[in-house]
Amino acid sequence: MQNTEMQILTKVKKAKRGALFFADSFVNFGNAKTVNKALERLVKSGEIDRVATGIYVRPKSNKTVGKISPTIEEIAQAIAKRDKAKIVPTGSYALNQLGLSTQIPMNVVYLTDGAARNVKIGKMLIKFKKTTPRNVSAVGEISRLVIQALRTLGQDNATDEEIAHIQKLLAMEKPTRLEHDIRLAPAWIREIMKPALKQKIKAFDLSYNRYIKELFDRRNVTEDDLKKADTVVNQAWGNVGADVCGRCDTKYPHIDGFKLNVCAHCGKEMIWE
Repeated sequence: MQNTEMQILTKVKKAKRGALFFADSFVNFGNAKTVNKALERLVKSGEIDRVATGIYVRPKSNKTVGKISPTIEEIAQAIAKRDKAKIVPTGSYALNQLGLSTQIPMNVVYLTDGAARNVKIGKMLIKFKKTTPRNVSAVGEISRLVIQALRTLGQDNATDEEIAHIQKLLAMEKPTRLEHDIRLAPAWIREIMKPALKQKIKAFDLSYNRYIKELFDRRNVTEDDLKKADTVVNQAWGNVGADVCGRCDTKYPHIDGFKLNVCAHCGKEMIWE
């Protein structure tokens, strides 16, 4: 039977380099004192690095820059995953992430629906600040940052250049996520975010309607046609499902609030399932 150190090392080596571990990831291998002693020996041997109290990483390196440390974001996300909590960057860190500030804060603040805590990472501090579930419900990688960054700037304090930069970034967000997150934002932030969504909808309407017109003109739909239609929609809206003609079972990409009146395949009035 392997000792605690070898059991931990075996588990660590099964993970990719750069993977983060917590001391409590190894509770099945011994009591807390035994596990901590084993981790200390593995740090000394270079098998793992200590990132913070109770947090370790399987080190990875690059020939050019040498050892690569985990980012603040990677560490915060690992903690959130362990705690089964949602988090979102806020304050000056959100501004920095969006390119609205060049300042790298020494205290990085995340809103969380989990436990409030502080984690010291070298000279930096990650602060998890308890908030309501609504404040961490945004799902877009960009739009959630935008909401927090604008909150930090404050109403009427964002410059025209900052607003233009934000809207340019939002153009890269998935529309379904953007639409979802706009509903969660304060009214004044919604007004800044809405133009980006309108541009997305306009671009989507042009590409989708152009393709639907092609189907109507041809009056037949092949499997390749349907795959292409799915691609057109998925590129703009993500995986949104499909509507099915009740007469001939032809599938069409589903769009909330929009349905064809006539099936492009059978040419009959559409009956939706």
